[in-house]
Amino acid sequence: MTGPFLEVADASFHYGRRHVLDHVALSVDRGEIYVLLGPNGAGKSTLVRAITGQIHLDNGQVLVGGARPEVNASARRSIGVVPQNIALYEKLNARENLHVIGRLMGVAASGMQQRITEMLDRIALGDRARDRVEVLSGGMRRRLNIGAALMHEPSLLILDEPTVGVDQAGRHAVRELLIALRDGGLAVLLTTHEMDEADALADRVGVIVEGRLKAEGTPGHLVAEQFGQTLELIVQLADPSAPQSKVDKVLSSLNLGYDPSTGQWRGLVMESEVSMQVAVNRIMHAGFSVKDIRMRRPGLDTLLAHLTAQRDLQ
Repeated sequence: MTGPFLEVADASFHYGRRHVLDHVALSVDRGEIYVLLGPNGAGKSTLVRAITGQIHLDNGQVLVGGARPEVNASARRSIGVVPQNIALYEKLNARENLHVIGRLMGVAASGMQQRITEMLDRIALGDRARDRVEVLSGGMRRRLNIGAALMHEPSLLILDEPTVGVDQAGRHAVRELLIALRDGGLAVLLTTHEMDEADALADRVGVIVEGRLKAEGTPGHLVAEQFGQTLELIVQLADPSAPQSKVDKVLSSLNLGYDPSTGQWRGLVMESEVSMQVAVNRIMHAGFSVKDIRMRRPGLDTLLAHLTAQRDLQ
């Protein structure tokens, strides 16, 4: 088929008086990884529930393969879902898990064993097929969780935080698997709080804030469009007991804002030696101890923080 496999048009949904989704529109093609970013409570989970047919929208519609998933079983069956929490049987081995989940998803018994063997090879766990889930590493569990979601051969794969709690080697293995699935023609929708993961995987990114899609495009285009030739200045103080009024006065004068999640002050400065030197000199001569000062190109984390801050100022 041509055109997007997943289409969300003018999607709106309320919980009481609260707009959880507010006229959201996006699409995902076959052979594309679309990464959905947003703070907690932005509406990402509700959007996924609408896509998987678990809720009926107040307005707008979702089409999966041209059909509405909330009323069409074939549309729902064309979706594979990988939840954030591992959805596997700890006491069963990898092969047994795929067998049980395959049966639940309607995989024919006649082709089950071949399908399991092919899937174990696809997720690079063929040599661990007889190992129980409880002894597998975090990365292996994540790959097996993805394999389980693929047992019924969906055309759209939805993943919620697929590498949370996984070490660096495991993250790399999961990312390589997702890229291979994308290259094989699967449509992939991914939610994550890991900005390096979004940078590494996304063909396109959507940023949702308070139920609205605030920005959409390729990661490089979005960052360049929003920030141009500016650089991000990041300051971390060594002495948390420094007089708050003095810290606020100095750092706020440089248009730096405090990020309580990281304990850093962050802001944008123009890309010129003069601007950077002025900023660094003012901080270094302010009279309080500085642990770290860095300048870098803005990234997706900067974009998300910027769009979320706009929400907070409204």
